[in-house]
Amino acid sequence: MPHPLTIATNATALDASRLRLVLPHWLRVFGDRFSELLVVIDDKPPEGRIAALHGAGGSLDDVRNLVAEFASVDRRVRAVDLPKGDRLDEILAAWFGHERPIRCRAGTPVAAFVAAIELAHHDTVLRADCDMLFHDSGWLEAGFESLHAQGTHVVEPHRLAADPDTAISTRVMLTRRENLRISLLPMRAHRVDPLRQLHALLNGATPWLALEQMLEVERRQGRLRYLRLPRQLGFWLHVARRADAELPVMQDVVTAMEADTLPAAQLHSFDFVADAWARSVA
Repeated sequence: MPHPLTIATNATALDASRLRLVLPHWLRVFGDRFSELLVVIDDKPPEGRIAALHGAGGSLDDVRNLVAEFASVDRRVRAVDLPKGDRLDEILAAWFGHERPIRCRAGTPVAAFVAAIELAHHDTVLRADCDMLFHDSGWLEAGFESLHAQGTHVVEPHRLAADPDTAISTRVMLTRRENLRISLLPMRAHRVDPLRQLHALLNGATPWLALEQMLEVERRQGRLRYLRLPRQLGFWLHVARRADAELPVMQDVVTAMEADTLPAAQLHSFDFVADAWARSVA
């Protein structure tokens, strides 16, 4: 029987190639252990650092058609548009009270991330960026158990490289709405420092920290319980650039991730290292 679990991601017009890579991969890796795969489509063009990293262009129609293609063969897959107006206000109020952070100062989504959690059909949600690859040797079950037995707020599988940073990442966060609502939400929508707030005000930018930085503040202040799972249960790999997701070698990367047969040079970074794969397939 599948877990009452939603896998949720968000996508912009730039993300068709990454969805084409990760959706079949997620369906294989997680198999029959989840009940829904939700794609929240954000029609607002990327901004700031995100736009600089991934460029312009893309097509929302391509994204919608691609998700519909997968939904036609697996009824667990569905797409929704990022809400606007009163419905988006309701979602943001549940998380941040009277504040309305849409994206952080660098352009990373805030509203789309929390909407992916709130719009899920199930209370337990694996929210992941649409550029994440996984190897799972038990982390999904361990995380699900921690959320339900220990009341953890956020569980993250291991990061591929040896990483001393204990800060939360929203690239992959397994969470449970009930746990968040009981003891964390609504939380403060944390801002950048006062000097950068002034700079943002003068330049018409937003003052918000990224969602993962907001959650990290809550963790450090003792209001959020966070668990990162050990390497033997699995790990994630981040395909940071849209251009990388379109490389011919990426199918080899996906296969190696699923089998845990990565080249040695890739083990030193949780971001995709193109040179490691060029050598491995030479």
